[in-house]
Amino acid sequence: MQVSIGIKIRELRKRDGRKQEDVATALGITNQAISRWEAGKGYPDMEMIPAIANYFHVSIDELFGYNNDRENRLSGYIEKAYEMAKPEFMLNRKNLKKHEQFLREALSEFPNEWRLQERLAVVLQVKAGSSSSGKIDKCILREAAELLELSGKECDDEHRKETMTDALISIYTQIGDYKKIEEMAACASTIHCSREIIKTTIPNAGDKDHHLDDAFLSLIHELSVLLWKNQDKLKSASFYLSITDIYKNLFEEDFGLFNSDLCLLFLQISRIYACEGEEKRALAYFGKARKHCILFEEAFNKNRNAQVHPWSFIYVSENTLKEFTSVFPKEIISKLHR
Repeated sequence: MQVSIGIKIRELRKRDGRKQEDVATALGITNQAISRWEAGKGYPDMEMIPAIANYFHVSIDELFGYNNDRENRLSGYIEKAYEMAKPEFMLNRKNLKKHEQFLREALSEFPNEWRLQERLAVVLQVKAGSSSSGKIDKCILREAAELLELSGKECDDEHRKETMTDALISIYTQIGDYKKIEEMAACASTIHCSREIIKTTIPNAGDKDHHLDDAFLSLIHELSVLLWKNQDKLKSASFYLSITDIYKNLFEEDFGLFNSDLCLLFLQISRIYACEGEEKRALAYFGKARKHCILFEEAFNKNRNAQVHPWSFIYVSENTLKEFTSVFPKEIISKLHR
């Protein structure tokens, strides 16, 4: 009992990012008492056990290490949460409500589980923008931001942390909290200190070309995302076309997940031509956008369980095409979906 409960208290303390003095202050005891427990040189009085379990948000059984059933339940919740996170599930409003209810119930049992927090944040993001009024619910978005901040502190997956950061930026932009974005930017690295560019400095001839390709792909991908997020700023179809040419030169045939980038680029080209009254060209490039949309969905489903690229891609679907065409002149819209 001495060793088991002491080790468990140390594990829980580190899990929550607590210091020994934090636990001691909360329980009204000395730091030395916590140190003795964790070293196996003593153990808490029985009347303190409920308070310790409550402090760490665990059951008394788990505090004593009898948590196999609990761990199995958590694994099951996480597996189900990610199964429910498939785009075809998330885009259905009725399913979205079920997903939210499931995650809230799971978090009531495991309030500090970052993977469940992150999943609920994603659900709330979708929910905030899916109201029948068409307005963004900022209260829901603020809850999503709080969950992402919590999950980001506990997450041990750097790629997932980057995805969370990207989601947080999107949320803070929507709710107009630009101070938060400035704070995040101040802590972020510059482009020349990115993972991909740093790797190009490794003096290994065998990997040099591979690292250069990764760096180049990363830069062109981020440029495409940047243009999509600021699509009203640039009205030159030739500029967008020059970027699509770069993709064609980088890939022989299979664009994989990068079909998402091409879909978004061709959508913007189509919009520009539509606004200029170039109906024939607008329809032609919209057709190319649809083609790459279909190819992206195929690549996404094929690589659903594999992290093929370290970058996040905007999930494009037929809904993306329909939503985007709302900015087209009315006389063209009816012809786009034929």
